[in-house]
Amino acid sequence: DNSTATYTVTVTVAPSLSVTYAGGTGSTGTAPIDSTHYSPGSTVTVLASSDAASSGGLRKTDYILAGWSKSASPTTVDYDPGATFNISSDITLTAVWKTPAVGMHYPNGGGIIYKAAGAIASIVTLTDLAPANWSTAKSECASTSIAVSGVAYTDGRLPTKDELNSIYIYASGGSGSACSIANKGNFCTGGGSYPAYYWSSTEYIPGSNAWDQDFANGSQYLGYETPTFSVRAVRAINY
Repeated sequence: DNSTATYTVTVTVAPSLSVTYAGGTGSTGTAPIDSTHYSPGSTVTVLASSDAASSGGLRKTDYILAGWSKSASPTTVDYDPGATFNISSDITLTAVWKTPAVGMHYPNGGGIIYKAAGAIASIVTLTDLAPANWSTAKSECASTSIAVSGVAYTDGRLPTKDELNSIYIYASGGSGSACSIANKGNFCTGGGSYPAYYWSSTEYIPGSNAWDQDFANGSQYLGYETPTFSVRAVRAINY
């Protein structure tokens, strides 16, 4: 039989959806690029942008990137870096820029801005690191990751004597105890024999004596570097 037949095949192609990132008005640098082609209903993980201290990231003079908005003229954050959502159509996420302010929290492994002056915002980790002697505390801070705008930076360090006092003033309001205040870092809750005492990086006799501070009353002390005290790491960002 040499007869022929004609068949019609219908192929349905699922739409390919995209996520685009925009820096918004007044920004410079490069926004993150998501090259993934998404099918409807699939999960998108929101990307991060490096802070102004790093090359290539978005920057806006006198502002910090707080997150991403679904609006082209954003005022509030819809998604933090690392957040997820199910995509249903092409979407552009626009950077939300905020003036750095003391008390501003960075989510997802970040910290708290305890001081903002000039074009530098100083950040302290949200929680205590493991209690340690002075030498171990320095090493611990140096390997601590602090996330800013969803990007993890491993340039943490032990705060100086003056920086430690600035953290105490922020957490205590200027006097009294800075311990166990939930929205200001929950200090003195990291365990150890002396949970209220925090190491500074400032030495008096190198290898022997360094300054620490009691967050229960604000007093600073000079002593040996051998006791096990509480530890917080800090980092600074330019904006």
